[in-house]
Amino acid sequence: MLAEFVPLDVGRELGLLVGGLITAAFTLARLSISQQRNLVDRLMKHYDQTIDRQEKSAFAVGKSLDVLTESVQENTRVIRQSMESKVFRQ
Repeated sequence: MLAEFVPLDVGRELGLLVGGLITAAFTLARLSISQQRNLVDRLMKHYDQTIDRQEKSAFAVGKSLDVLTESVQENTRVIRQSMESKVFRQ
């Protein structure tokens, strides 16, 4: 026996197909946006960590420069005193 021919409702089938395609497209777009958001979050975290390291390094360099400045000033003062005492001795 042959199966009876069932007429297709083309409009309904086409509607289901288009609905499925739209649903799949929205799902892929949502997944892509979620992945991009995660990537941006990781990138911002990395930038924040880099900026923190840069600030700590800059602070350490600033402290070193302050110490160096004080040392140079002290050495200059000692050299001047030494030169003045030698000039008066002659």
